[in-house]
Amino acid sequence: MNHLKNTTFHNYDIDDSANSKASALVVNDDDVSKRMVFKTIDVMNVTSELSQYDVVFLAALVGMDRDEKIKVIEHLGKYMAQGSILMLRSAHGARVFLYPVVDTHSDLTGFEVLDVFHPTDEVINSVVIARKHHYCDDDPMVMPLPGVNTSSSSSASAGAPINILLPNKCSHGIEVFNPLNNMIEELGFEENLS
Repeated sequence: MNHLKNTTFHNYDIDDSANSKASALVVNDDDVSKRMVFKTIDVMNVTSELSQYDVVFLAALVGMDRDEKIKVIEHLGKYMAQGSILMLRSAHGARVFLYPVVDTHSDLTGFEVLDVFHPTDEVINSVVIARKHHYCDDDPMVMPLPGVNTSSSSSASAGAPINILLPNKCSHGIEVFNPLNNMIEELGFEENLS
């Protein structure tokens, strides 16, 4: 691993043999093996630890059907730290027959989708990058729109105000998103509320 030299990875897997095989892959690299922690546990039983991570990677095979995948995403959304990043695998096009699809409009309640990448080569999975919403009343990056209410949104109660996340350098200080030493292009999204 030539990247993320200052990062420790905590790997959760429900299958002990998967962790054993993964551990065997890095055991001969002193640096990497010191930065890899393997824990055999169902991620649905991981709670407060999730708030300690800046980035959570959710593997494609976690949640083998859509309902199970959504339950895992909701669990992560409940326990991840506000502003932390969720990177997950999905599928697009003919690849949907191999892996469950994550609908970025309805399955990521509590997250702001930052980017989606659908491969056009031999790579199977799409990548979705999302940030857990900030809910602090005094957070300068969240702008509540008190005059705008929603009546049928799955992500908010009927009549609840909508919060708009203002653009910011979401990747500031997270090494994985900053390989060019602060040469980051800001990315902004605009959604029409109708």
